[in-house]
Amino acid sequence: MEFVKAQAADTDIFCFQEVFSTPSDKTSSGTKRVSRVNMFQELEKALPGFKSFFAPTQEGWTLDGFVDFPVFWGLAAFVRKTHTVQDTGEFYVYGHYNGRTIERDDPQYMGRNVQYLQLSNQGRQITVCNLHGYWVRAAKTDTPERIIQSEKIAEFVASREGDTIVCGDFNLQPETESMKILESKMRNLIKEFEIKTTRSELYADLKVFNDHFADYVLVSPGVKVLDFQVPYILASDHLPMILRFD
Repeated sequence: MEFVKAQAADTDIFCFQEVFSTPSDKTSSGTKRVSRVNMFQELEKALPGFKSFFAPTQEGWTLDGFVDFPVFWGLAAFVRKTHTVQDTGEFYVYGHYNGRTIERDDPQYMGRNVQYLQLSNQGRQITVCNLHGYWVRAAKTDTPERIIQSEKIAEFVASREGDTIVCGDFNLQPETESMKILESKMRNLIKEFEIKTTRSELYADLKVFNDHFADYVLVSPGVKVLDFQVPYILASDHLPMILRFD
C-alpha cells in the first residue's frame, strides 16, 4: 500500500491482479495464509483521485478456501478522474465465472478474464487490457488453454479502434508459442527493454520451476513508448511494471 500511495502522484492508470473485494467486515485467516479480502476497498481509500473498476471471476473463495460470507476475487483498475473512460468491460479467455466452484475445488479451473478500459484523449482512443492468465502449478510453458487464451486476446486487440496496451500476469515464459501469437501484432516491452526478471525473492516457487518471467506489457505499433521500467521493489512476489507513453 505504501508503494501504491507513492506512485499515485504521477500515475494515470493502475492495473492490479488477484484482488479481493467484500462488502463484509469479516476477515479470512487460515493456518498458512491471510487473505486481505477487502483489498479493493483499501485501494479505493488509498486512491481517492481515481475511478475504480472491478472485474471478478470467482466468488465465495479466498486463499484459505471457501468461506460463508460474500467475497469476490478478480481484476481491478484505477483511472485518474481527470481522464475520460468511454467504455469498460471484460471477456473470458479461459473457463467462466465461478469455474472453481462449478467444476471442482481446484485452482486450475478458476475462470480467467481480461478487464478492458477504453480511454479517449484529444481525439485519440486507447484500450488498456488487464490480464491474469491461465494458471496451473507447473512451469509456465505452452498448453492448449494458453494458446487459446492468446488467440482470444489477439482477436480482441484486432477488433479495437485506436491503440491498445495489454498488461498483467500472463503466467507465460517468454519463448512460448503463446507469447509469439501476441508478439506478431504487438511490441513486447519486456523483451525490447531487456528486462531480466519480473519476479521478486518473495516468489516461493522460483527455484522449483525457474520461472523468472510471468508478467508483460505489450503495446500496439501506434503507442509511443517514452520509458518502461521493472524496478526491484518488494511490493509483491511479482515486480511492478511502469510504462510511460505519449
